[in-house]
Amino acid sequence: MKTLKRLTTLACMVCLLLAFAPLARAQGPGRSGQAGSDSWKKSAEAGFGAGSANAMAMPIVEFNGKLYAGAANQKGAQLWVKGATKWTRVASTPFTKDDIAIVKMFVYGGNLYMGTANISVGCGLWRYDGSTWTDVFMLRGGGGSRGFGDKYNLAVTAMEEFKGELYLGMTNYVLDQISQLKLYTEEIKIWKYDGATWSQLDTSNLDN
Repeated sequence: MKTLKRLTTLACMVCLLLAFAPLARAQGPGRSGQAGSDSWKKSAEAGFGAGSANAMAMPIVEFNGKLYAGAANQKGAQLWVKGATKWTRVASTPFTKDDIAIVKMFVYGGNLYMGTANISVGCGLWRYDGSTWTDVFMLRGGGGSRGFGDKYNLAVTAMEEFKGELYLGMTNYVLDQISQLKLYTEEIKIWKYDGATWSQLDTSNLDN
């Protein structure tokens, strides 16, 4: 069982990394050949001082005049904010130990939305106003539980505003109960939020 869990975890992480690879290649620093590409300066110590325990610094977003960064950690995702001279960890966050990474952050309606990766009970989604946290999935109309009620919605991988509404995409993978190794997706999952209610879009005509 432990071996199976490790393999499942590894497979899920590989899927996530493959999803992020095109973005990383497109945004890699110092490769454009443009002026100033060699003037990068280190902003934080490795792993925000935790070394390899914080595996990835992602995503990074500006909110209310402050710069926020997520840190992936096997003991639970972390949120850091940049001050005048150093980065400081946001002390009180709602993430559990199984929320191993903040995969996506997006500013909408004056709040910062954060989506996590969680292969145990499904992804999480929180709204942050700079001091108070709200569990979006537990709000009325939000599905009532992790991943909009689907534990195989493993990560919030996309958020974008369009015509005043927030669109959210999730990575959905299911462990094949026969082979116990193969991962497959049920269907692309996209939801939208109009500021009051969440609704799921029909994506049955999209290829998986």
